Order: sequence, then C-alpha cells, then structure tokens
Amino acid sequence: MGYKISGKKLEECLRKAESKLSTSRKNFKYKIISEEKSFFKKKCIIEVEFEKEGIKEKPIEKQINKIIVTEDKIMLEMSEEAELEFGSDIKLFVNGEEVKKDFIIVKPNDDIRYECELVEGKRNTNISIDKDRMEAKLTIEYIPSKVRKVFGAFRGEGKIKLVTELVDGEMPPRFTREEIVKMLNDKGIVYGINLEEIDKVLSLENPKGFLVAEGKRVIDDENDSIKVYFEKTRRNVEAESKDQIDYKNLYSIVNVKVGEVIGELVHGKEGEDGIDLFGQDRKRKKKKKLSIGAKQGCSIDGDKVIAAIEGRPDMKNGMFSVNKVFEAKNDVDIKSGNIKFIGDVFVSGSVKDGMKVEAGNCIQINKNVECAKLVSEGEVIVSGSSINSKIIGGADTIGIKEHAEFLEEYKKEINLIIKTIKEIRDKHIINEKKADGEIIKLLLESKYRDLLDKSKEILKDNTFNNELMDKIKQYLREKIIGSGALGIKYYDELYDLIKCIDNEVQLEINKTSSPVDVYLNYCQDTEVKTTGNIFITGKGQYVSNLSAECNIEFLKDGAVARGGILKAGKDIKARIVGSIAGVTTTLIVPEDGVISADIAYQNSKFIIGSKQYLLQKSSKEVKAYMNNKGEIVVDKFIL
Repeated sequence: MGYKISGKKLEECLRKAESKLSTSRKNFKYKIISEEKSFFKKKCIIEVEFEKEGIKEKPIEKQINKIIVTEDKIMLEMSEEAELEFGSDIKLFVNGEEVKKDFIIVKPNDDIRYECELVEGKRNTNISIDKDRMEAKLTIEYIPSKVRKVFGAFRGEGKIKLVTELVDGEMPPRFTREEIVKMLNDKGIVYGINLEEIDKVLSLENPKGFLVAEGKRVIDDENDSIKVYFEKTRRNVEAESKDQIDYKNLYSIVNVKVGEVIGELVHGKEGEDGIDLFGQDRKRKKKKKLSIGAKQGCSIDGDKVIAAIEGRPDMKNGMFSVNKVFEAKNDVDIKSGNIKFIGDVFVSGSVKDGMKVEAGNCIQINKNVECAKLVSEGEVIVSGSSINSKIIGGADTIGIKEHAEFLEEYKKEINLIIKTIKEIRDKHIINEKKADGEIIKLLLESKYRDLLDKSKEILKDNTFNNELMDKIKQYLREKIIGSGALGIKYYDELYDLIKCIDNEVQLEINKTSSPVDVYLNYCQDTEVKTTGNIFITGKGQYVSNLSAECNIEFLKDGAVARGGILKAGKDIKARIVGSIAGVTTTLIVPEDGVISADIAYQNSKFIIGSKQYLLQKSSKEVKAYMNNKGEIVVDKFIL
C-alpha cells in the first residue's frame, strides 16, 4: 500500500512515516518523489510502500524487563539510549523539562515523567414541573471521570512509541437527600415533597422521571341531582329490539300506585380544596344545589317524593306531581260531550268531528282524531290518525308565549308613534302649540289605525287577569281608545304603558314550564303546535302545519312529509320530503338548525334563518345548514 508523506527534510518525512505506520523505517520501502533545497524554501515528498502482514508490535507486557510505565513515570531498563515517540494527548517531561517535539532520544538513567488530560466526572439533575404545578419529577445522571492509560509499544530496536487508551475513572459523589430537597426548595417547591421516594431514587443508577413531590389535588363538589323513578312516556319496545315494531302503539302513558317512590333528591358529595407544589391554595368548584317540591297527588318524605294517589307522575323544574287520569272508554262524540279535566285524559276510542278534549296534563288517544281539537298542558299521544284537526301540546306555555309576543308587537308600534312625534317636533312640521296628545290621536286615526284594533283585542281578552293587565287596560281606556289620547300632554307619558307591558311579559314568561312532546302516528290537514318535540311515529304527514320549539323527527323508515309547512326551533330529521310530482313542502329551522332527509324531491323548500333554498333536483342523503358566512349549504347526492 502506498502513502505520500511530505516534510521539510527527508528525515522528517521518514519520522512521520514511522509514526503513521507505527513501525520502524526498516519495515517499509520509500522513494523520493520531489525535493527542494533552496535557501528560502525546503520541501520533501516521499512515497512509502508498506505491507502490515508479518509486522507485530511488541506490547509492553512482554517487555516488562525493559519498559516500566507507572502512574506518572516511565522507566527504561535498557543499556542503550532509545528514541521515545508520543502523541499530542501526552505531555512528556525528561529530566524536569517539557518535550516540545513529538519524539526525543532518552538515556537509561533519564527521569521521564508524563501527564495526560483528566476529564472530571459529572452529576446532573433535572426537576420538571407539570403545567398544573401539581407534580415534580426528578431525573439524575452520573457521568464517570475519563483518564488516559499509557502503554509502550516497540517499533524495533531503539524505538519506542507511547500510546494511550481512554478509560473510565472514578464516579462523582452521589447526591444526598438534603441536596435534592434544597434543589426543590430553590425552585419554590415547598409542599408535597416525598422523602421516601427521594431516598429510593438516590439508591438507583441514573433514575429518570421519578415523582418526588406532589400537590394535593382539588376534588370538586359533586352536584346535587334529582333522580326520577318513572318514565314520562313509556316506549313499549326497547330501542335496540330487532323485533318488528308496531309504531302505532309505540308509546303509552305511565301510571304509578299509592306509596310508590317517584323521585329523590341525591345530595352531591362535598369535595376538598387543593394545594399546589408552591403552597398556593386551589379552590374546588362548589356544587350546584337543587331542591325538590311536591304539588298535587304526592308528598315529600325526607329527600324522597311519594305518590299519594294513583295516577300519572310528572316532574317539571324539580316540582313533582301525580295527576288523576280521566278515562273515556268509548269515543268522544256528541253523546259523551267535550272533555275538560285538570289531570290526564285517556280516550280508548276516537275523538269525533267537532269535539274538544282539554287536559291539565297529558292526553292519550288510542284511535283517531277526526276534525277535532286537543289542548293539553302536557304531552299528547295519538296512536291512530289525525285528520283536519288542531293539536296543542304545552298549551299553557304556548298561550303565555303568544300573549307575550302580541304585547311585544304592540309595544313596537307605541315606540314607532314616539319616534314619529320626535321627528315631527324636530322638523317643526306642526304648530308647536299643538299638544302631543292631539298628534297621537291623529296618528291613531291615520297611520296606526291597527293599533286601535289591537287595543280593543287586549280589552276583550280575559285570559290573563292580574294587577299589571288591569293597569294596561285602564291606560288603554283612558288614553288610547276614543278621545283618550287628547288627555296626553307630553308623548313621554307613553313610557308608562311600555313599562307596564315589559313587566307583564316578564311576569308571564317566568310562569312557563318545561317543553312537552307530541307523538303522532299520521296527520293530514292538521295544525300541530308544541313547546317540545314533534315525533311522527307512523307513515308521516300530508299538507299539515307542524310547529315545534325543539325538533321535528320522523321515526319510521319511509315516513313521508308531503306538502305543508314544518317549523322547528332546532332541527328537522325527515325521511322522505315531497313527492315525485314536485309537491312543495317547506321546512323551516333557525340559523343554527339542521335539516336532514333520506330523500328530498324537487321543489322542497329549505328555510334557514332568513335565507331560503329551493331544491332543483331530487336528491338523497340531504343535509342543509348555514355556514359561518351566512350561506345555506346543502350536502346531497342526486337521485
């Protein structure tokens, strides 16, 4: 193998070759490639040929009688001088003087000493604290010192090379418990230090990620809860049942017996405040306290509610009741007369043409509703068909909301009159000597004639009788109807009427109860309103107007929504919307609502908020919603 080596002189090149090849020049051949010997520049380049086979270094162990290497000294037991070569990782001192070159000729009696670099051992720690400041984990790393062990190797007669090997030295001292605790304290950790765990960690080699300090975690209070021991409406088939479902009789009203526990207040457990690693208090989340009450048909025993009569249990806003059930075993018709009952009404037959059933709670009709009216403050279940009828669920709440909406509209028109008078005064359109009451009378007789009609409606309605309504009616008689407006000197007197209206609206809205649902098998030419959900359990609806403050859902596969208007306060979940003939069917939801359908035919109209979308092509897997830009998006696959 050939090597090119350069130096200032031939001797320097040969020494470099011996050092590089770790052998005497007797063992290789060389030739001079170039040599310059000018006064200003001296340079020599040689090419060396060397075969390693057969050449073996003689380790010092076999020459122990000639070279002795101690901890920091080298002794030669030789009769002749020798050339001692060493690398940059050794500092060599001969007779007290440091050797600056990489070789030196030494004599048997010379004092030879050496030094090698010592890499000190290290010990490292890392204390990590989680973002909640509740856990501190410790990692320790011990790194031993590094020392160079010196060996001597013969290069032939009279030549010795010193070589080194980097070996592990002593380990650094181990951390103590006191040192670790101080490190934790220096980081501000004063609470939850686990001394036993620290001792365990200190006994391990290079432990990693051990939990050595932990805060006291917050345990939030458990909220109170109300346990209800009855279903408001019983589903007669389990939801996961694979049996054929009779949707006509899917739901039924639940009754309880005297002495049954119908509800219970469960007190949530109190938790505990916490403390973080830095000794800071962490407050727990206080529980939400609930209470229960008992109305008619039940009583409270400790934290439990007990049925006092047999009937249908109910719970609204923590108030329990058991309502008596009126059962009509035949049809409701001319013979039986209309039904009005404070509790629940169960009709085994049908409700016939022109008849009316009113209930203070739930109504269940086992057969059909034919050109009739159902008004219930609770849920409504019709197992048969509803034809050309009107059905109201949550009637008390609906009545209150309609009353409140009517008064709000009335108030808007009063505000418009005030605004108009201000504009007239600002622009000096009418003589300033004319009283505001005269202007109000003129406006009521011209631009705001419908306000007089609405005033008369309020005076005729005796549904809501209370002190506030008495004040409103008195004001209308004295200052709105007839020539009453002439008694108004300044328009700001109308603010007294507005204040009474606001108070009345708030008073009635506070009386509204929980949403109630309506369950219909099939309806046609029927108007349905409820404060909760409308569930169509059978074949669907035809040209009916359905209005629910929550969802409208068609439960049966293949159920049809054909014609009419469906309006939901949340979502509409339909099966088949419209028909092949393109019958217009309108589905309405608020801006955050979603309309979905298995199939929707052309001319189906989707109204979301104030925007509307007309489906041009029949589609399947339809989902309509409003995006964050206020645009209607309809996901679908064309049929």
